[in-house]
Amino acid sequence: MSGCSLYSYPGKQCYQLQCLHGIVLIRNVASTVKSNLTYGSCRQTRALMKWTKHGCTCLLIPGLDPPLDITIFVDISVNPGPQSVKRNLEENCSMCKEPSLHIASRIATTTYSRADLMSIRVGTRCLVSSFVCYQLKSNGLLRFRGKRAGKRKITTRITLRNQTRFKNNTFLDGNYEYFSHADVTRNKSIGGLVRNYNNLIIVKTSDLPDKNCISDSFYSKFALWNARSLTRKTALVCDYILSEKIDVFVVTETWLKESTRAVADITNTLPDHQLFNKPRIGRGGGVCVILKKGYSVRQLTLPSFRSFEYIALSVSCGSTCLCIVAVYRPPPSKKNGLSADIFFNEFPILIENLAALPGRLLVVGDFNFHLDNVSTNRDAILFLDLLDSNNLIQHVETPTHNRGHLLDLVITRNSDTVISDISSSLQLPSDHAVITGRISVPRPKSTRMFVNHRKLRNIDLCAFAQSICASSIITEPCSDLDSLVHQYNTDLTNVLDMHAPARPRFVTLRPHAPWFDDSLREAKAKKRSYERKYRSSGLEIDKQIFKDYCNGYYRRLNDAKTSYHRNRFSNVDQRSLFREVEKMTSGKRTNIFPSSLVDPADQFLTYFNDKIRNLHSKLCELPVLEPNIHLPPCTCSSSFSSFLPVTETYIKQIVLKSPTKFCELDPIQTVVLKQCLHVVLTPITNIVNLSLGGGSMPDALKVSQLAPVLKKISMDPEDMSSFRPISNLQFISKTIERVASPQLIDYLMENKIYPNLQSAFRKGYSTETALLRVQNDLLEALDSGHQALLVMLDFSAAFDTIDHQILLGRLKSRFGICGTALSWFWSYLTSRTQYVKVNGKTSATTPLLQ
Repeated sequence: MSGCSLYSYPGKQCYQLQCLHGIVLIRNVASTVKSNLTYGSCRQTRALMKWTKHGCTCLLIPGLDPPLDITIFVDISVNPGPQSVKRNLEENCSMCKEPSLHIASRIATTTYSRADLMSIRVGTRCLVSSFVCYQLKSNGLLRFRGKRAGKRKITTRITLRNQTRFKNNTFLDGNYEYFSHADVTRNKSIGGLVRNYNNLIIVKTSDLPDKNCISDSFYSKFALWNARSLTRKTALVCDYILSEKIDVFVVTETWLKESTRAVADITNTLPDHQLFNKPRIGRGGGVCVILKKGYSVRQLTLPSFRSFEYIALSVSCGSTCLCIVAVYRPPPSKKNGLSADIFFNEFPILIENLAALPGRLLVVGDFNFHLDNVSTNRDAILFLDLLDSNNLIQHVETPTHNRGHLLDLVITRNSDTVISDISSSLQLPSDHAVITGRISVPRPKSTRMFVNHRKLRNIDLCAFAQSICASSIITEPCSDLDSLVHQYNTDLTNVLDMHAPARPRFVTLRPHAPWFDDSLREAKAKKRSYERKYRSSGLEIDKQIFKDYCNGYYRRLNDAKTSYHRNRFSNVDQRSLFREVEKMTSGKRTNIFPSSLVDPADQFLTYFNDKIRNLHSKLCELPVLEPNIHLPPCTCSSSFSSFLPVTETYIKQIVLKSPTKFCELDPIQTVVLKQCLHVVLTPITNIVNLSLGGGSMPDALKVSQLAPVLKKISMDPEDMSSFRPISNLQFISKTIERVASPQLIDYLMENKIYPNLQSAFRKGYSTETALLRVQNDLLEALDSGHQALLVMLDFSAAFDTIDHQILLGRLKSRFGICGTALSWFWSYLTSRTQYVKVNGKTSATTPLLQ
């Protein structure tokens, strides 16, 4: 700016200053200011100004009477000359009757140089009122650099034990106190001592934990998703749960039945989780909840309703209890005959039942109310009024459907702080978004199991076989059966402890996904990068790129899983194939036991024994009815008096065909036994022949270990009646049974005394063949014009309530079993013992009730 001209207009007290490179506007803003200013600890005597991208604005010039406001604007043209400036001014003035603040009047001009203008702005000092400074600061216009040049002042974090001396210079922020370099010098003398505060370090107190640590351990991560068929999305759901570390995952519209492959697939992939499924009724629908096993979960029994389906769970961890209710309300239509009025009549009944339950409440699900359009939607208004009348509040605010509707809701009591940090994402394929948040329930730790681990893979099989050959079972075998069995168990246990000692330790349950290779990990990392880009930009194009890559990642994940199972089943026989398919479709047995049990092993044993004892007492109380028809006693002309001895070759075939199962009663793992079978084949053959030939079963082989298992996945694990005992025996005991059974069946088939309609425990006859036979007989009877009557009986604990004396009598009279063979059956059935083992704890051993 080389120079400028000043135009004055009498009576208006307005001045406009036009320069070569911009416009300077001068106005009379106030009268003389004579008051003092004290703002904080600084006294204001400089001009108040603000720098912007369009130039410099001087808000107040101290020292002038009256004070002037000078504004220097940006260039209005590139290097304008004096002639063009004067011509523009004349044209602007001719178009208006009176001059304004931006248009100069036709009066004489006064020329100012750059030095003159700068002397006016900088050369004077005055005190400004505190009110003016407060207004400027509140509007963000008062920004000072201070008198010292250099870098910005850095706040130093220090800790003081004595806070009384620095009461005016300190302030608390969280758990620590802060000092500013502007208030404290580098070396300050206090009480005659010189202290350098820059040498102070942070001292963290142990009684005040970090906020981030509190949030991670005291909160659980929650997710809600409308899947629209979970059948082909199990791999995606498991991958999402593991990636996002979801503790509670609620899925609506699962389209699942009571027991499907999808349920087994999830439980097999996530052994550390438990699944509670509410099967669908008819077409669509269905809800399920997937939780970590660290929670104590109890499924609530509440009345069912017509207009919606739900599942209610009482989830507790430590002293915190939360009632989670997953709801799905199908949209009303003519086919289902539902309406919103039916829901408004039934949903308050559910709320009343939930109000009587202890703990806090969390109701989530797809309600199919358009809460995004509350102003015109009648049903949405009535639903919100219903929530408000029951002191409930809805937390989701963003649309959850791809058409912009708010359908998926998270509802809590107005006074409860249950959920926080609610957000939505598009990571799973559906027309609904995934709703995530944090619930105020402590996050459970990973499930750990106590096991006695042996490093079987490190065993030197040659040295192991040599140790067995040097043991007494090979060099000096006993001739007595009981002593030989004891010698077999003792010597093999000692050899195993020598080569692979048992080391007790805790094992953490990990997810089982062997198809997840390095290529999928790289694709997953790239998917997360696209997600971060979309979240940071918020652009529609980034959103579409992220969704397209997610679909490609899901296809690659499903293809990898399919390829893994195809290669796994390509080189197995038919029996192994059916066994593996059964594991995939039925799922692993979950060891979930009632949380109220203090000593679960002894309590389960008492429950199982009392159940059999009560059934026996009830059977004895029934009156004995004399039959109207007296049949002659059934006799058998043939007889089976003894078992034939077997060779080592036959025993080898039996052992190799047996499943590789292991019981804790076995002295050696079955997989190691099969690898060293050539060494222990002779002792096993001697035990089998002595048992069958002598007509006795050793007492050491009549001990069974009971494992409580849920009858169905959908049953309540808190009820002991939902469990049934699974008996585990030694491998050598099962081998003796596999040798005796074929000889007995061959005898029954040769003499044609085998029941024709027998289906259980018979090769080639299964449940499917039995059902086909019954259906075929009914159809033939109806086609022939006869009447058909079907009687179906279900016995509770049928095998446990069999009278052994009646069984032995029928074996003798109807089937001709006698001599040594009958003695073996009597020894096999009598003097049996059992115990229960739960979570590494063993109960007392009790005799089996007969």
